[in-house]
Formats: sequence, structure tokens, C-alpha cells
Amino acid sequence: MSIRSLISVFLCLLHCLAVGAQVPLAQNDRARIITTGWNAPTAQQFARDYRQFAKLPFSGSVVVVRAEGSPVDPLSKAHSVEAWDNVSFSSTEIALDSLSAGQGAGSYLILKANPGDTDWFDDQAWQRVVDRWRIAARLAKRGKLRGLLFDPEPYKKPFKQFEYNAQANAAEHAFGDYAVMAQKRGHEVMTAIAEEYPEMELASYFWMSYLVNHHGYRGPSPINGNDLRREDYDWCLAGHAYGLLPSFLTGLLEASPAEFRLIDGCEYGYWLTEPNEFAKLAHDVRTRGRMLVDASVRKKYDAQMRVGFPVFVDIVEPTIIPKWVISPEVTDRLAVLRRQLTMAIQAGDGFVWLYGERGRWWPDPTNTALWHNKDVYPLWSDRIAGCVEVIGEVRDSVEPASLPYVPALPISPAIIGPPIVFENWTTWVHPESDGQVKFLDPTSGNQLTDKPETERKAVIEIRGAKNAAALCSFPVTPGQRYRVSAKARQNGRGLIKMALRFRDDKNNWLVKRGIDSIVYPHNGDPNTWRTIEGDAVVPEGAAHLVVTLAAKNQIGSTDFAEFGSFQGHLLKESN
Repeated sequence: MSIRSLISVFLCLLHCLAVGAQVPLAQNDRARIITTGWNAPTAQQFARDYRQFAKLPFSGSVVVVRAEGSPVDPLSKAHSVEAWDNVSFSSTEIALDSLSAGQGAGSYLILKANPGDTDWFDDQAWQRVVDRWRIAARLAKRGKLRGLLFDPEPYKKPFKQFEYNAQANAAEHAFGDYAVMAQKRGHEVMTAIAEEYPEMELASYFWMSYLVNHHGYRGPSPINGNDLRREDYDWCLAGHAYGLLPSFLTGLLEASPAEFRLIDGCEYGYWLTEPNEFAKLAHDVRTRGRMLVDASVRKKYDAQMRVGFPVFVDIVEPTIIPKWVISPEVTDRLAVLRRQLTMAIQAGDGFVWLYGERGRWWPDPTNTALWHNKDVYPLWSDRIAGCVEVIGEVRDSVEPASLPYVPALPISPAIIGPPIVFENWTTWVHPESDGQVKFLDPTSGNQLTDKPETERKAVIEIRGAKNAAALCSFPVTPGQRYRVSAKARQNGRGLIKMALRFRDDKNNWLVKRGIDSIVYPHNGDPNTWRTIEGDAVVPEGAAHLVVTLAAKNQIGSTDFAEFGSFQGHLLKESN
């Protein structure tokens, strides 16, 4: 065994001892697998077709509420200022009442944070939202369901319930003010839930799993490499798409009964393909995720939060969404399904959700559909022949919470070749943005100064921009690895980042998951010069690497970002 392998094993043992064992959610050492997605059944279909669904190797399903009146799908619009004056749940209640003992025990009623237009400071509007959570919990208990599944993702622009910069009054209230209100609202929601159904589970497609590490298109993680809060904690959350979610979760935990359980569904697991990637995300949710909630509820987080993982069924079958297909090099697609499901069970605490869009596990909904003329997709057993048998075999043979995380050893790449010359910069400003990009000194990348604003000589300035960037490209060869860095600082509000992307020889962007590198400034005071640095491996088909320095969510002309001291080098990995 090599020294590297011995060290990895030793580090793995240390991490296992540090994290400790958690009690899996599964019973009888068998994973609970549920189905969810576009073709989830209404409560009416669930009651009608459950016996047929029960022949499949699933513990349950996500259940949708179809109401009488408007909106017809009220729990999909739970975080709405719209009143439910004419909504009746009578047919849903009848369907839930008709379930036999145990039929709903593995299933979840879904509730969504949409459209997300509810002002965190509006007590009256939030009372409506809290009442809707109460109704959902009451219905779940009525059907003896396992609990609720929460979807925090925004689907209706421009609203985003948990993104600070999307709030209508962000210019009037600092991030910290909104965080206080989010915590208050979480406490109110849990109080209502606990009064109705204190022993239920509250699963979510994600809780902290999008915040425990940097995410290119959602924002920077406020947790540093030592699993502690960064100095710029609020800055990171203020720029994150789900920056208010930790405070909301803190409020939920404050009011949660001791027997209550939450599940982080780790939605990003869609795209993971290696066992240690799954194990790392589960480890990070348990260790780094607890640092995102207030210290007063971290023991409750440890005791009540569990980890689950998804399998996105559509990207297993390569013809459904070709640009997203996972492990495209593997011809045996049942082997891909088996591998993804195995890793999802092993890394988590025994909860797996199969998400599907263009297929279904349930019979044709006919008159129980959420709305008339709803698309009816083929059965998954027809789209991926043999998938039901594979799911059953994996469920019966794979042990939950059995995959340890092995920390990766750092690699120190050596610099080879001359420095990259950064020239021929271009600018981009979003059509809806009023901001501007200036080149204050395009001939030098090193004239940085802390002089007053009127005397600064940073190379690039982005000011008052909702979304704007400066771009520079240089020729590359597939297989090469580059490191690019710059210095950045800002004044006022906004998020800054650097993206390393690729164009082909016809100047078209290469669009493929995993090839772009998006990075944020190192930990530190946002008003001082901070390093922003990233590595990129040139993929097949790329002819140019494009360095993009961007700023977004600036509100006024006093908000600006500056970039300079550009450096770039070709790298050679060294062991």
C-alpha cells in the first residue's frame, strides 16, 4: 500500500471518529425509496391507485394536493400573497380519510415556497403562509402520511423567497435585518406544524446542502476550510441564492419538538458520480451544515437532521435530456442506475428520492390529475426496461449509512511556461442592468492602491450593475490545466466572482456540465483586496479559455467592484 493510501485511510478513520455514528432513517436496515417529480399523484389518485403502486419496490411517494377553487394546487403556491378565500380541500380530505392503515406511512405531502412574493417583514402576509403550513401538516396527519416534503426552489420570476437580493426592499434593509425576520418566520412555521403533527418528518429537496460548499451558480459558502464560519459570513449569505435559508432553518429548529426529524435531500446529488463525492457531501451536511445554523440550535441540528440523496431518473436514460445525461460513456444504463442508487443509499441515512419528469411510476391519472389535459408520459418500466427489478435488488441488498468519507490529499501543481498575457478585454452588461464596466488602466494589471476613489488605478471597475462582467480570452489546447488569479475588492452591496469558461474554434460557448470553474474571493473583508483564484482543465473541443470577472446585485452608483493584479499560468500536476 502506498504512503498516499495509508494517509487517506488514517484520515478516514479520524473523520469517522469525529463525526460519530448517526441512526439511519431506514428501518430493518433497508432504505426507504420514494418517488417524486412531475407525475406525482394527487391525494385522489394516491387513494385510488395505491394498491397498484404498492407492487413496486418503493416505500412511498410525494403526494400533491388538488383542491376545489383557485388556486387548484394551493400548496404549490404556499408562499404567496394571494388569499385562499375560495379554496376547499374536501375531496382531498375524503381521499386521505379512505386510506387503509399503513398505506400513507412512507409518503409525503409536498409544499413549495412559491411564488415567493411574501415580504419577510409583512406580519399579515406571513400569517397566511404559516396557516398554509398548518393546513399541510393537518392534511398529512389526516392521511397518516410520513410528513411533508418542502421545495424551497423558486420557479416564478422575479420572486425568490430565500435570496436576499431578490427581496423587494433589499435596498432599505441590510441582510442581517432580513436574517432576523427569516428566523422569526421559521419559528412561527414550526410552531404551527408542531401543534398539528409533532411526530412527523419534514424532508426537503435541500436544506443546507447547497451552502456547505461554494456553488458556482448559487453562491459562496460562508464556511471555511476548517469547518468554521468565515470572516465574511454575512457577505457570502447576502450573495447566495439561498442565503436566508439558514436563518429560516434556525427558527424551525428553535421550535421543533424533540421527536421531530428533518431530512436534507441533497439535491446536488443528481450530478455526483463517485462514491467519495456522495460521502463528502453527506459528511459536509453533518459537519459544515451545523455551522450554518445558530449555535443555540446546533445540538438539535445534530440530533434531528438526517441526510438523504436523489437519483434523477431522466438523466439515466440518455435520449431524454441528452445534454444532461450522467456517465454517458457507460452503455449499460441499468448499471448506471444501479450505481447511482447504491451510492445514494450508502452515503445517506437511508432516504432516497427518485426524481422524474418525463416518465411515471403511477397509472394514468385520468380524472384525478392535478389539471385537465395534463401530459401523460410513458411508464418508467417501459422507458428503462428492467429498472424496477434493479431498484428492488439494490434496496434489498445495500446497507444505508455504510460509505465513509475519505478526505482527498492536496495536490500541488507546478507552474510551467511563461505567464499568460491578459489583453483585449471586452465587456458585457445584462440588458436589464443599468451598470457600467470601466477599464481604468488597461495597460497594467498590478497598479492597485488604497487611495481615495478619485485616485484609484484598479484595472477594471464594475459599478451600479445588476449583472455585468469583463472578459478576456486566450488560446488553449485540450488537456492543459491552468491557474488564473486576480485581486478583487468592493464597496457597498453586491457579489463578485470569477468564471473560467471555454469557447470552441468557431467562438461558440462549450455547454457541458462540470467543465466551467466558478470561484469567489478568499475569506476576508470585502472592502479590502482579496485573492480570487481558480483552476481549469481544458476539455475536448475547446480552443479558448475565457476569464470572466463579474459583479451582480449592485443596487446603486455607490456600489462598485474593482479587479486587478491578473495572473495566469499553465500547470503541471505533481504528486
